[in-house]
Amino acid sequence: MAPDAANSTSSKGLVSASTAYKIAAANLIAGISGTAIAALIKNTLASGFAAGYILGVINIFWLMRIVRKGINLEAEKAGRLVARSYYVRFAATALIFAYIISKGWFSPLPLLLGLTGSIFTTVGVMIFVAVEEAS
Repeated sequence: MAPDAANSTSSKGLVSASTAYKIAAANLIAGISGTAIAALIKNTLASGFAAGYILGVINIFWLMRIVRKGINLEAEKAGRLVARSYYVRFAATALIFAYIISKGWFSPLPLLLGLTGSIFTTVGVMIFVAVEEAS
């Protein structure tokens, strides 16, 4: 392998690790802030929001892992892996949400707000990283 190719591969790994750290840091800050705001609004909302946010972050990092695996495969194999893994991830998330709600541990609204908050935070970080890399 040429030295330039090796450096480009290793720097891509660093970029993805750097992006993952930025996503984790932003989600930590947003999750704590959102939980605090939910606690100020109504104390019972805070734990449900935090649980939904944690599930959302786990879901996002699971998705990132799927993407990383898919990038290293041939197109046909990658398509099958990503599609299958996506449905498994979605089903697992839905089952966990259904289980938590059916047990009455948390109400659906704070769980969904937490999940949505983690998704919006991650999308925002990804936009910021893309703009940063473009300039």
